[in-house]
Amino acid sequence: MRILTVTSLFPGRPLPANGVFVLRRVLAMRAEGAEVRVVSPQPWVPPGPLPSGYRDLRAMPKAEEIEGVAVRRPRYLMLPKIGMWFQDRAYARAIRPALREEAARFRPDVIDVHYLYPDACAVARVARELTIPYIVSARGSDVKRIARIPAIARRIREALGGARGTIAMSKDLAAALRPFTEGDIRVIPNGVDAAVFHPRDRAQARRALGLPVEGRRVVCVGRVDDVHGQDLLLEALRHPDAPMDIVLDVVGEGEFEAFRRRATEMGLSHRVRVMGPVPPQQVPLWFSAADASAHPGRWAGSPNAVLESLACGTRCLASDIPEMREALPSRAEGILAPRTPEAFARGLAAVLEARSETPRPARTWSDVGREVLAYFEERCGAPAAVASHRA
Repeated sequence: MRILTVTSLFPGRPLPANGVFVLRRVLAMRAEGAEVRVVSPQPWVPPGPLPSGYRDLRAMPKAEEIEGVAVRRPRYLMLPKIGMWFQDRAYARAIRPALREEAARFRPDVIDVHYLYPDACAVARVARELTIPYIVSARGSDVKRIARIPAIARRIREALGGARGTIAMSKDLAAALRPFTEGDIRVIPNGVDAAVFHPRDRAQARRALGLPVEGRRVVCVGRVDDVHGQDLLLEALRHPDAPMDIVLDVVGEGEFEAFRRRATEMGLSHRVRVMGPVPPQQVPLWFSAADASAHPGRWAGSPNAVLESLACGTRCLASDIPEMREALPSRAEGILAPRTPEAFARGLAAVLEARSETPRPARTWSDVGREVLAYFEERCGAPAAVASHRA
C-alpha cells in the first residue's frame, strides 16, 4: 500500500522530538510493508533575529530523508494569532503543488492526515481535486480545544464528512469526535518503542544522568505549559500532605524557564530541578531513574508519557481524567487523583509507597502499524490483513 502522510508536526534536524509519535507510526507502517512518503508543511518565518522556536522552524530543511522516509516541507503563511482563521486556506495553497506531484509520481492509495485543523481541513480541499481518499487521525488538542471554536468546527465537520474514516487515540477522544461526523471512527492508541522504553536498573540510570544514587525522585516528562499542568505539582509539593524528602525533575520544552522562576519564588528550588528539553535518547533514563512519574495534565489525546513510564517499569500518578483512566486501568500501575493540590500531594505519597509490580507488556508501535494498515485497507477498498478495534 502507498501512503502519503500529511502533518504539520514531524521531526526534523533542528527539532528531533517534534511529533516523534507520527514518525514512529510511519516507520511501523513501513515495517509492515507499506510505502510511505511525508509532506510536512511549516510556517514561513521571515529572516532576521527571532526567538529560538521560530529560528528552529526557519531552519527546518525543505526536503530531507529521516530514517529512510522522504520528507517534503512546503512553507505557508501563518500570522501569529489572527492567522489561525485562514490557516487552513494558506496550508492548502502550500501543499497543493506537492500533493499534485506526489499524486503523479508516487500515486498514493490514501492520504494519512494528522490533526483536524488546519491539516485535515486543508487536505480535504486538495484531496477532492485529486480524487485521492484520505483518513484523518485526531490527536487531542484539535478536538478538545480547536474544535470548540464555532467557525472552525464547521470546517472540521466538512473535512470529516469527506474522509473515508477517522482514527482516534482513545475512546474518550472518539466520543468527543462523534458530534463532528457520522462516519466510521476507529480507536487506535499510540504505542511504545519497546527497544527504547524498557526497565533499567535505577542506580545505573541515575549515574548515567549524573544524579545522586540515594534519595527519592519523581519525574514529570512533557511540554511545560498550561495543558500539561505542571504548576499543579508545585502547589502539591507545598501542601503539608506531600512527602518532604522527594526531588521533582521536570523534563520538557515549552515554558520551562518561567516554571523554574515560579519554583524559586515559591521556595521550592531545592526540591525542584527544571531540566528543560533533553535529547530523546535520554527520556527513558529519566523514567528509569525515578521512583515514580507524575502527569498532572488537564487532558491528553494519548498520554504518551504515561505509556512510556509504564514500559520502563515506573509507576505513575496522573490526573483523574478519562484518557488517563484508559492508560492506567488498575492501581497496580499507578494512581489517579483529582486535579487539586491536596489530592496530588496525597497521590505523591501513595504512589511512592505502593509496592512495585511486574510491568505489563507494552503495546508496541508494531501493533499500531498493523492496526492502522488494516484500517486503511478496509476503508479504502483493499482486503484487510489484520483485525482492529472499533470505537
